[in-house]
Amino acid sequence: MLEKQIKSEITPHTAEHKGDWKPIVLLLTDGDPTDRWQQAADRFRNEISGKKANIIAVACGADVNVDNLRRITSTVLNLCDGSETSFREFFKWVSASVQTTSVKFSGGRTEGVELPSLPTEVTAAAGGGQPMADRWVFLLSKCGRTNGMYLVRFRKEVEQSGAGGKPIYHATAAHPLDGFDTDGGNVGLTVSSDQLHGMIACPYCGNPKMAVCGYCAAKMCITDSGRHTCPWCNKTADYGFTGGFQVSGGAG
Repeated sequence: MLEKQIKSEITPHTAEHKGDWKPIVLLLTDGDPTDRWQQAADRFRNEISGKKANIIAVACGADVNVDNLRRITSTVLNLCDGSETSFREFFKWVSASVQTTSVKFSGGRTEGVELPSLPTEVTAAAGGGQPMADRWVFLLSKCGRTNGMYLVRFRKEVEQSGAGGKPIYHATAAHPLDGFDTDGGNVGLTVSSDQLHGMIACPYCGNPKMAVCGYCAAKMCITDSGRHTCPWCNKTADYGFTGGFQVSGGAG
């Protein structure tokens, strides 16, 4: 999307026309992508970052793999905490950066971008980060009553493990989705049902449980065991309680 916006909104320099200065783009993220993003990131780094736009990536929180951000830009910052004060000071710095850059551009200086000193709440990011699949499990589901799509998020409990030493994941939130791009496909993210603890009620109808369709393997909310129709494939079957089966994680 950012590539398309730069192409449509930024007027390039030509021999006959003075175009726009390179924009400053701030990319804020508090997690990791779960789709196939690497090819797009490499193209962006090679064709746009530093050439058509000055990209500043900002890692918000401990769940960001900053090495992924460095695949997009060499300028990666870390917002130390997510407090109101930190965000306020950060956006003051953003405003000052835009103002400073505009003054330098209007003075005819075109070399690089010199930014103000970072506030104490922002630091240059260190490298590293755990793989996303090791910290979170996301289950894409549909409401059995309304057909609305939603995502249930499970967080890894570092201190806990189940049978065989496998990590335990606890449900933390359910997010309704206006749309979901499944072009990323099934990327092989699976987890045993025994590793998933707790469940968040469906955000559409409040159904407290989730089932996996025996025909299409997609997930849906249900009220309880019994006969239900899958909102994905429209096939009806009887559902009961079991354990130890593999559940595919959402990606996209």
